[in-house]
Amino acid sequence: MDVKKFVLGELETNTYLISDDNSNAYIIDPAEISAELSSYIKDNKLELRGVILTHFHLDHIKGIVQFPNAPIYICKEDASYLKDDALDVMRTFYSYSFIDDEEINKLKGFIQESKIIEISDGFVFPSFFPNLEAIQTKGHSSGSICIYIKDSDILFTGDTLFYYSHGRVDLIGGNATDMKSSLRKLSCLPDKLQVFPGHGDSTNIGIEKKYGVLFQYAH
Repeated sequence: MDVKKFVLGELETNTYLISDDNSNAYIIDPAEISAELSSYIKDNKLELRGVILTHFHLDHIKGIVQFPNAPIYICKEDASYLKDDALDVMRTFYSYSFIDDEEINKLKGFIQESKIIEISDGFVFPSFFPNLEAIQTKGHSSGSICIYIKDSDILFTGDTLFYYSHGRVDLIGGNATDMKSSLRKLSCLPDKLQVFPGHGDSTNIGIEKKYGVLFQYAH
């Protein structure tokens, strides 16, 4: 399989395009509309099977409007935040330059017309090999998930786990106790797992257990 990283938007969100040997592909956290991302899909003749949202925050979902025919996968606890009123509340955490009136209205309309698939812990995404499994990791939001590709030793962590850090817990749906439980869950995964976070550089579980935020849960 192949992992392609795109750093997009004002908050430099990591958007990932993953594809298997049969040209099936998923996008994880489309942060912004990206001509480069669309061109890569077209040039490599990939079949987009869906868009995966690790959580509902605007800096991870603005780019979904670029993919009108793709189902959107999101944890059921975060799905309700895609409704109009919740999106408007969420918008107050961002600057006007980040998302203006036209963009937020376009996003709300798009979501209303989209196929939203609500998932839960242990969900396996279709039409992809090796298997992509959702691991629910509450804390940054109530429906935050990581995407675990066991056979490839890869973990996409959204805003749950970063290099030497973890996501904030003071936004809508955040909870410090839940975050501790989720970090403890991640500390039980193999050291060799490559970690691809929602922002910043990649790391691995072993490094985070030895030097990073997983240290206290691994000893």
